[in-house]
Amino acid sequence: MFEYYLFGIFILMAVVLIDQMSKMLALKGVFNDVKIPIVTFGIVRNKGAMFGFLKSNKKLLLLIHSFAIVLMIFLLLTEGTYFYGLIVMTGGGMSNLIDRVIRGSVVDWFSFKFLGKIYFNLADLFVFIGLILLLIVDL
Repeated sequence: MFEYYLFGIFILMAVVLIDQMSKMLALKGVFNDVKIPIVTFGIVRNKGAMFGFLKSNKKLLLLIHSFAIVLMIFLLLTEGTYFYGLIVMTGGGMSNLIDRVIRGSVVDWFSFKFLGKIYFNLADLFVFIGLILLLIVDL
């Protein structure tokens, strides 16, 4: 069982590290000249949650975000069925929380052209992938 949790911690740390590194590269402009037909690159600093929700109440947003991560960690320790989905979601959530605390906003740096001007980061994708894993396990 110890190895199981150790592997989970490794995945969580990898998710946070990959996302934070991608944001640093984006802030340095590394992706500015990259051309991918369905993706647009740019920097958007999101001070709120999804679509700017709660951007005017930073303390409440931090409280909700922190509570969600604590809840996911509790579920990780008590609900083995959803372990991998929760670990990936927790890593994405932790990385965005790190942004909120250190940078004052979440750095979003790419958009899918078919979605318009909605920008994302890898942490957002990790949360989405974790949700898909939860749904697959529950089928």
